[in-house]
Amino acid sequence: MNVFHITRKISKTIYYSLKFFLNLKKNEPLLVSLPRSGTHLTFGLLNICYSMKLGYEGKLGVADNGYSAFAKLQMPFDERSIFHKYKFPHLWHSHLPYTKIVPLRKRFCKTIVLIREPVEGVKSFILHAINAANENNYFEKEMTFEDYIELEKKYKFTEHYSLFLETWKKRKINVRKQNIEIIDHKYIKNNTYNYIKFLNNYYEFNFSDEQMKIATKELDLERISSISSKKSVRISKNKINFSKNIEKYIIKSCEKKYLEILQLANKNIVNPTI
Repeated sequence: MNVFHITRKISKTIYYSLKFFLNLKKNEPLLVSLPRSGTHLTFGLLNICYSMKLGYEGKLGVADNGYSAFAKLQMPFDERSIFHKYKFPHLWHSHLPYTKIVPLRKRFCKTIVLIREPVEGVKSFILHAINAANENNYFEKEMTFEDYIELEKKYKFTEHYSLFLETWKKRKINVRKQNIEIIDHKYIKNNTYNYIKFLNNYYEFNFSDEQMKIATKELDLERISSISSKKSVRISKNKINFSKNIEKYIIKSCEKKYLEILQLANKNIVNPTI
């Protein structure tokens, strides 16, 4: 990269940073999530509603690498995002712990944090990584603790879960303005319609009730599973048998932090008064 491009990039960074900090309204919508905790389900729900709001049919396409609707409502929340020209509605997203998110404006965002019970979550995370890498040999036998440690060195499953849970718990406790909501995966899975209603209200997307009902029906997990192939990275149809030592390791590394942040989760998501 030559001097001109470096100077241009620095200038744009300064410009968009100043533009944000001089803007009176700083409550941008941010979704941060543990992997396999409802991220793409959230995108799918919102994108169906957004597509219908623009006049398209409320349909969801399912491919091996994800879901698709006619219009999208998501952007990465890192140093790249400041270069985007965007219009409302939009939703920034990151899988990172609070301490590792680069933009300083993260402290101002209206944030939803998606979490998941670590044993279920890490197992799903492992299965997702193996599916994506086509490492099919793990499906033929029970995964041993030694197998898991080798994968842990590569993907850092439990390390990521532990740091994510710890930093967002601290952020939720220490933040002065209550602009952070923590939501557990099982609430999303069991109360999908109430979840989309909560998102709509919290982020002020102004989707209609009919749009949200159609989105919920389109993203019914049983329906999605029935039309997804075995290669799908969103719906894991392959299974792995894990040794008990793997579960014990995950529990020892993450369970306490999960239970602590779960106490801060929004319990009204099940029966939202909105």
